[in-house]
Amino acid sequence: QDFFRLFPEYKNNKLFLTGESYAGIYIPTLAVLVMQDPSMNLQGLAVGNGLSSYEQNDNSLVYFAYYHGLLGNRLWSSLQTHCCSQNKCNFYDNKDPECVTNLQEVARIVGNSGLNIYNLYAPCAGGVPSHFRTLLWSRIWATSSLACHSSGRGIRHCCAQGIKCAWTPPAPTQQLLPPTSTTRTCGRPSTSRSSCHNGTCA
Repeated sequence: QDFFRLFPEYKNNKLFLTGESYAGIYIPTLAVLVMQDPSMNLQGLAVGNGLSSYEQNDNSLVYFAYYHGLLGNRLWSSLQTHCCSQNKCNFYDNKDPECVTNLQEVARIVGNSGLNIYNLYAPCAGGVPSHFRTLLWSRIWATSSLACHSSGRGIRHCCAQGIKCAWTPPAPTQQLLPPTSTTRTCGRPSTSRSSCHNGTCA
């Protein structure tokens, strides 16, 4: 509603909601709310490679990592021994201590080892900067069961602070954004948008 208030020239246009990855959660949720207002001409939604189940996501992620050669035979063998029974593996909420230890290693390899999660086989000298990984994983990983097995290093919102400050949205867009205030993030205060200048934070 605020968007159309600020940009009334789009009010009569057909509305489509799109997204990818974590949009599998928030696009359908947003669509339910939009449908309650008939003045919004919602025509459809589309989600690419969307997250729809944390259980399926966590279980498939371990298989994906192994099939792409990220885990190695030793770790995979231990995962099968301690996380699997009767031809079925549970990498989602397994309580076996050895399984949990193995999943901590998987979480480190997948989330904190410098992989380019958007292009696994692309050359990336020195690894992917942590703030790029954080932009995606801080949203998804925090609510994933594998996050409980991770040490948490490198999956912090403060890592993306520089990018947040480097981007100054235009005035109409700023009116759509929630207000920010000085709060403590990862042990240090984060700053409001007004404190950002030339890509740095005061």
